[in-house]
Amino acid sequence: MAEESGDEKPAGGLLSGKRGWVIIIAVVILESVFFGILLMLKDKKKTTANPTETAFNTPDLGQYMQSQIDLKDLVYSIPTAGGSPATLSMGVSIVLSPTQREIDEKVTITADDWQKFIDAVNKMKPLLLDRLTTRIGKMSVDELQSTRGKDQIKDYLKELVNSELGKIDLKLSNREKISTSRAQEVLITSFYLQT
Repeated sequence: MAEESGDEKPAGGLLSGKRGWVIIIAVVILESVFFGILLMLKDKKKTTANPTETAFNTPDLGQYMQSQIDLKDLVYSIPTAGGSPATLSMGVSIVLSPTQREIDEKVTITADDWQKFIDAVNKMKPLLLDRLTTRIGKMSVDELQSTRGKDQIKDYLKELVNSELGKIDLKLSNREKISTSRAQEVLITSFYLQT
């Protein structure tokens, strides 16, 4: 039989006993510090990033917002001198965006306020269609075919939308600085006049 020796080292190696617990705790602390530094660097990167890249990840979208309200598949019968009416098929988009003053002064428009503008313009679509029908009904085929006539339609819709928005109390959070002139442009997205 082999003799038992009192000089044997306990099994377990590097992580055994008190020494093992100290090493495990030190590793956990170092990992926590490293993770904390990474989070701080990530937050710093967010605050120094280009605002146009992060604008849609924040609740205050400011001057980076733009929306289009479409009026599609509009068909009008246009009287002509020859007796048989011409048919106008068209579509328009009303572009909602911040005013130049809001952009220059970096006025904050919250996502909630922006949605109020979109909802208000969507609700006024029947009025816009009615007024557009009346306006186009007063125009001749020659006027409608001209660049000037198309510009008149665009200007009319833009002014109409902004005028109607000015009449509504949208209960905006920053009403003193936010303009109700939200329609900045109107685009004619399709136009076909058959005579």
